[in-house]
Amino acid sequence: MRGRKREHTACVHCRQMKLACDRYKHPTKSCSRCLRTQKPCSVNPEFKRESRRM
Repeated sequence: MRGRKREHTACVHCRQMKLACDRYKHPTKSCSRCLRTQKPCSVNPEFKRESRRM
């Protein structure tokens, strides 16, 4: 049995919001969600979600 290769990584904004990211369709551009909200679209595989509770 082969191991699964992870091909898509969501941008930081989409990972924080736990939403699907379509950045993999256009790797040199921003994802549609970041374009719409005018947020910087960057990928950081080391990113860990921050709790929204206070």
